[in-house]
Amino acid sequence: MKNKFPGHFLSDDAKEKIWKEGIFVFDANILLDMYRYSEETKESLLLAIESIRERAWLPHRAAKEYLDNRIKVILDQGTEYETAISEIEKLKRKLDNKRSHPFISAKTMSQVDTALELATKELEENKKTHNSRITNDEIRDRIAAIFEEAVGEEATKEEIQKTIIEGKTRYENKIPPGYLDSKKQNEESTDTGIERAYGDLIIWKSIIEKALSEESSVIFITGDKKEDWWLKANGKTISPRPELVKEFEDKTGQKFYMYAPESFIQRTLTSKKDRPSQEIIDEIINARKNKEVQNFEEHKLTVQKISYEEHLQNQENVKKQLGQRPRLRDLNTRLYDTNSEIQATESALTALEANLGFLENLNQKNDDSIQNILELKQEIEQLSAQQEQLMQKKASLIHQKWLIMNNKN
Repeated sequence: MKNKFPGHFLSDDAKEKIWKEGIFVFDANILLDMYRYSEETKESLLLAIESIRERAWLPHRAAKEYLDNRIKVILDQGTEYETAISEIEKLKRKLDNKRSHPFISAKTMSQVDTALELATKELEENKKTHNSRITNDEIRDRIAAIFEEAVGEEATKEEIQKTIIEGKTRYENKIPPGYLDSKKQNEESTDTGIERAYGDLIIWKSIIEKALSEESSVIFITGDKKEDWWLKANGKTISPRPELVKEFEDKTGQKFYMYAPESFIQRTLTSKKDRPSQEIIDEIINARKNKEVQNFEEHKLTVQKISYEEHLQNQENVKKQLGQRPRLRDLNTRLYDTNSEIQATESALTALEANLGFLENLNQKNDDSIQNILELKQEIEQLSAQQEQLMQKKASLIHQKWLIMNNKN
């Protein structure tokens, strides 16, 4: 039974063996989240990664996602500083109003002003330091040093297309990983948007290829807690999806396991000097929850935008169809007339072919009958050509009508 379902029977000894011998593979979100952490937490995570750098590896896709999204994450966090400073200014204005509730004594207000000014000054300094990373990024430089010779090869366009084709079937059958990202291709119909929907699967394929080439087990570190990576029950994360463990073992003959960043730090930094505090662990967890809320809100806004755009498009389509009514009436009239001509031509051809058959079956043919046969054949040939032209005309009219009905013209 254990051989049939390895994902359900990974022992503590097996996990320990993977930890001591396996390759550590990092998801892009692990690197991007460093810009969301405090200096202390960011430093702990970098220290943890540096401590296993000899076995650290980054899929090409993860590296690209990190570099493509780094500036956006920096700017997003910069906005958080601006929001905090703005909220402090609002609070100060509210407390400074001496003629309405809430009232506060002048002595206390003086102390509050001093504290708020210190907070604002520190926020401004931290914001400046944070935003400077757009061009002078020490986090990026340390990440680059860790993974200098440890980034995978880029997948070819053909390989990506093959993965997308396979992914469509996997996603339809909810085979992990990545099927919960299928909404991304609905939100962005470009080639890049479609490829984004299969980013997790592209990374998964590269992890398997790495394990095959190195003949090694793999530990995947990711901040993605969705159920297309993790087995969950009653709101609790239990383990990596058993299907992933089994697929990995079936294809590589090696073991696979996963850790969230807080678990990775706790397992890596065990010395008294480096051991992470509970505050660091809580910060990592809270940052992930905040990001999940933000992603949900962004998705909701995107869906609302798509719905509104579809509504506008539907209104535009109705207007177009109303405006095309005269053309449609004209096309319908021409189609009716063309069908009538086709029917008349078919009737005439039937009659001519019957006469031709009668004359050709006569036992004795004189000069007049022979001449009539030649004339009938010529007339049939002309009518057949006319009927072919009418059929082409009908096809063209039907196509024009389809273009108008589907707002293509």
